[in-house]
Amino acid sequence: MIGWQRDAKGESLDKSFWEDQRSVSKLYQARCRAALRRHFFNFSDTLLDAGAGALQHAEYESLYLTFKKIFLLDLSYVAMQRINASNQRFRLVGSVDAIPLRAASIDCILSVNVINHVPSQNQELAIRDMLRVLRPGGRLVVVTYNPHRVNLSKILKKFRIRRGKNLPSTSDRNLGKLRNESLYWSAVTPEWWKKFEEDGILSFYPYRFLFITDLENLIPDNLLGRAALEILYFLQLIFRKAGVRWGAYYTVVIDRREI
Repeated sequence: MIGWQRDAKGESLDKSFWEDQRSVSKLYQARCRAALRRHFFNFSDTLLDAGAGALQHAEYESLYLTFKKIFLLDLSYVAMQRINASNQRFRLVGSVDAIPLRAASIDCILSVNVINHVPSQNQELAIRDMLRVLRPGGRLVVVTYNPHRVNLSKILKKFRIRRGKNLPSTSDRNLGKLRNESLYWSAVTPEWWKKFEEDGILSFYPYRFLFITDLENLIPDNLLGRAALEILYFLQLIFRKAGVRWGAYYTVVIDRREI
């Protein structure tokens, strides 16, 4: 299974498998990650990163600096070994549907591209366990893949509109191999979250509009591609509802109700 093993360049296989590594896309992807920080401006005590992985992005490290205490949880012992523990940062090996923390002990929880890796029968249990450890008035921020995304590569391919040669990209071939693996394809729609409305106030935001296949197949690695992604980034901020409904990834924020 693709995970935190290293490739020849020293990158985790998860990162090289699911992100466009070309320079034109790196800035766009980094901006989408950095935008998550806006959801945490009013919090500074304790943060749980549920499904932290091997901390492969600097944007998350920057977010951690605003908190006094951080708990990093992942199912992978290998991932946790690669993170340096400290008196501020604590590593936990475990599952998001059985978090080894006491109830109402955390101010904020961040979980990026994790719930869609959880088997469908355990997804509600996982969110409810996150809400269990969240303090009243706390905030849960979840980023997940959107199964209803607009597949631009597939649409434009019908009209033979595609960057470069009309060949499958690396991610096309990879995704074809993984489509039947439920670890990566138990995605939930924005409507799925309505079951948690009694637990907190729900808000939805676009996270990233383009999937890796769209980036690789449609965006050229040049100034034109950079300009296109610059415009797209601001459009997904302006047209929030459209970004949530049709984008590749969205963010759901649950503000835990006060008791």
